[in-house]
Amino acid sequence: CCDLFLTETARMCDLVLPSSLFLEEGPDWRGSWWHQYVFRSVKVCDSPGESLSDLEIFDGLAGKMGVSSNLEGQRLEMDYILRNDPRLRQVSEGVYYWKEPEHWGTGKYTVRLPQEIPKPSFFGRDFRLISVHSNEYINGQTLCHENSNDLPLALVSADDLAGLVAEEGSEAIIRGERGSMRVVIKADSSIPKGVCIMKQGIPGVNTLTIPLASPGYGAPFHENRVSINLIRG
Repeated sequence: CCDLFLTETARMCDLVLPSSLFLEEGPDWRGSWWHQYVFRSVKVCDSPGESLSDLEIFDGLAGKMGVSSNLEGQRLEMDYILRNDPRLRQVSEGVYYWKEPEHWGTGKYTVRLPQEIPKPSFFGRDFRLISVHSNEYINGQTLCHENSNDLPLALVSADDLAGLVAEEGSEAIIRGERGSMRVVIKADSSIPKGVCIMKQGIPGVNTLTIPLASPGYGAPFHENRVSINLIRG
């Protein structure tokens, strides 16, 4: 994973290497969800110090482990193929429209689902913890969090807040299988009962997430169960 800042996740890693940013490498292609536009970025400046691109790092690590890898060469090959594909139409500087072929409606491809159901976590049966994406934490960290509390914010349903005999802004301890953290709890009418939501990037929230292995086929599953105990007096 490449990140702009030394995040909490990076501090928990065994190995952290300096890597170049997207303006320091290229060409590269980027897309998003629910539309067919892609963006081609190019290198505009050199990386500081001895930073390498992520592909150069992966190629180097593969070579150390005796594995043949040429990701940089494949990137250039991909760039050549895309720029010469008639289904790609340039609409602006670096912006292209991709006329994606119809795959799913042809019956040629079928979805393969896991044959085994991931084993659920039985610790703290009270709440399922979901750490959601947030605009202020995407490949980095900023200081413009909406939550201005000294403690991180945890959201639950109004029924669960009443069941905890708590009020808006009450402090509590959230416990998982790997750790615990102190939070401020508030109610949110959009959250179903039995669910606790926290934003990703909050310091400490990763300690509540258990490292379940994916059952295969590239689909990760998260089953985080936590307990919430109100701090009284």
